[in-house]
Amino acid sequence: MTQAREVSPEPMTTRRIGQHVKGCYDRLFGGKATPSAGLPIHRGKALAALLHYPLEILNDLPDHIWDCFLPCGNPLPHLRPSAGEKILNLGSGIGIDSLALVRGSASPIHVVNLDVVPGALFQFKTVAPPPGNPPLELRESSISCVCAEGDRLPFRSGSFDWILMNGVFNLFIDKERLLLEVQEVLKVGGRLVVMDLCAAGELPEYFKEEMDGWAWCMSGACTPSRLSRMVEASGLTLELFSEIDKVDLLHPMGLVARKSYTRG
Repeated sequence: MTQAREVSPEPMTTRRIGQHVKGCYDRLFGGKATPSAGLPIHRGKALAALLHYPLEILNDLPDHIWDCFLPCGNPLPHLRPSAGEKILNLGSGIGIDSLALVRGSASPIHVVNLDVVPGALFQFKTVAPPPGNPPLELRESSISCVCAEGDRLPFRSGSFDWILMNGVFNLFIDKERLLLEVQEVLKVGGRLVVMDLCAAGELPEYFKEEMDGWAWCMSGACTPSRLSRMVEASGLTLELFSEIDKVDLLHPMGLVARKSYTRG
C-alpha cells in the first residue's frame, strides 16, 4: 500500500480553505444550499437509517433538520456515558447526535453542542424543547450550545468525559493542534470518539487545493498510520480503530482514544 503524503497547503491556501469550509456550512445551516452547490448526495434521514441510527427516538424531527444531517458514521455504539457525565459534540452541526445521546440515555447526562457556525446552533434551538416543559427524557439531562472554534476550545482543562466528532476531524488542516486542544479539555480517563473518512493511500495532488473536497471531509483525510501517530503524539491512547468498506481510496473509519494522563 502506498503511504499517503501529508496535505500541507500554503498559508494563503490554508486561509482560503478555512473561509470556504465555513461558507459552505453557513449556507447549509442558513437554508441557502442546493444540490448544485456541492452538497453530498447521501445525507439526511435515509443516511441515518443506513447507519442504523435509532430513528424511533428521532422521528419527531422535521424534514428541514434532517436535510442538514451529514454524518460520516454512527458514533452512538461507542459512546457510553454514565450518570452525570459531560459530552462535547465538537462540530455538532444541528445536534442530532446530541439528541440521540440524551434521548437514548437511561441516566441524566449533559451535552454541549459546539459549532463555529451560528446558524447550526440556531437550527438546533428551533427543535429543542422549551426549557419550562421538556419531555420526560430531557428533564434531568440537558443540552447547551456554544459558538466557538474547534481548535480554540473555550473550556477549562479536564471539562469533559467524552468528546465526539462526526464528520468534523477532516475539516481541520492542523489536526495536531486540534488533538492537543481535545486532549486538554478531556478528563483523565475520558475518551475521544471520531467518525470520518480515511485514505487508503496517496491522494491525488489536486486534492490539496480542492475546496469542496475539504468541506466534505475528503481532502483532509489521512492514512490509518498517520492518524495513529497523531493521536498517540497528542497524549491520547488509541483504543479502537475500524475501517469500513475499504474498496475505495477514501472510506469511512471510526476511532476511540482515551486520555491516560495529563500532559506536563
